[in-house]
Amino acid sequence: MAATHHTANAANGQREKPPPESDFPIKTRLCRLPHPGSAASWHWHDEIEICRVRKGRVRCHTAGASVVMEEEQCFFVNAGALHMFESEPGGDGAEKETILFSPALVAEPGSALWARYVEPLTGGRALPVFALRGDEPWQAEAQALFDEIYHQDRTAFGWELICRGLVCRLWLLLAGAIDGRTGAALPDSALVNEQRAKKMLAFIHEAYRRDLTIDAIAAAASVSRSECFRCFRRVINKKPIEYLTEYRIERAVDLLLRTDLTITDICCQCGFSSPSYFGKVFRNMTGLPPRVFRRQRGMKAGSTPD
Repeated sequence: MAATHHTANAANGQREKPPPESDFPIKTRLCRLPHPGSAASWHWHDEIEICRVRKGRVRCHTAGASVVMEEEQCFFVNAGALHMFESEPGGDGAEKETILFSPALVAEPGSALWARYVEPLTGGRALPVFALRGDEPWQAEAQALFDEIYHQDRTAFGWELICRGLVCRLWLLLAGAIDGRTGAALPDSALVNEQRAKKMLAFIHEAYRRDLTIDAIAAAASVSRSECFRCFRRVINKKPIEYLTEYRIERAVDLLLRTDLTITDICCQCGFSSPSYFGKVFRNMTGLPPRVFRRQRGMKAGSTPD
């Protein structure tokens, strides 16, 4: 793959708006978080991500920081930044529109333009997330450009060139506004912790159906059990098994809302040892038994087109 993108594609009921097939490095997505507390799991990618909240309230967590965005507000997530999204309590879930694009669309890596306009924002990842709340004049223009890119007709002749021009204009606004706010680059120890966490999270996302142990998770990053615990705490403030359980429930929610699989089949596919234990954990995390959750939330999710 051209970009590393480790995530559940429809975790916890989220839906994506797939564009027509294209090799052009811009993607648009519509992510639905169908109930309060639902989440898009920790993930990362080599693209820049710019999101706008279309419904509800969305919290974006990064390693060591988080921001909450209201409807119509946008936020920038840096390339390579480990992050996750969740719907804030209150209301009836949330939706966010997303644009993903390669920084290479703005300038060729290694070029003078790259060094002047791209590297200061993406290098060192000292700025993992930046809120665009609309309280500064330039942000209204940025939101208008977001609209143009997100709703671009991809069947029209020359849409790629139009999109590239819009992205460069949007990037110029971001670069000018964020310049000087990035602070110091992350220390080497923080980067090491993040890289180890990424390896262990990727392993969990791949192997969550199996009976995983702390030793197996630690081995994915070639660290000890104690370092595994420390790394999870420092980067995402959770214990490894706590995260594994939450991820399994997210995948279970996805299967409940998207498929007709039985509760027992979903239990087995998501790595739980028994339907009764699965039901108990599911209810503790969502407030509803799996069957009731499917009946209530499935109807709402099904009424909204992808």
